[in-house]
Amino acid sequence: MKSGELRHRGVIQKQNDIASSWNSTATTWSTYATVWFKLRPTTGTETDSTLAKKREADATHEITTRYIRGVKPSMRLSFEGRIFKFINCLNVDERSRELSIEAREETDG
Repeated sequence: MKSGELRHRGVIQKQNDIASSWNSTATTWSTYATVWFKLRPTTGTETDSTLAKKREADATHEITTRYIRGVKPSMRLSFEGRIFKFINCLNVDERSRELSIEAREETDG
C-alpha cells in the first residue's frame, strides 16, 4: 500500500450501549481512531420496495487503511456525513501492516 493512495480522512467509531430510563438502552457512537484511508466502491444495487413505497439503495465498499489493532465488524466509519457499517475486517497477509474492510454504506432511501 502506498501512502499516496490514502486520500480520505475519517473516523472509525465503536458502538456504546448506555442504560437509559425505563430499563432501556440507548446507542451512541464514540471515536475509536481517526485514519487516512482509500475508499473503493465494489457493488451497488437499487430496488423498489412496494410495501414501503420507496426505492432502496445498497452500496458496498472496500476501505483500505494502515493496520489498527482491535478493529471489529461491529464498528463503522464516518466520512463527510456518510456512514459505512463494517461487514468484514481483514489483516492483509497477516502482517499487521494493512487493514482491508468490507463495508456497507448506510442510506436513508
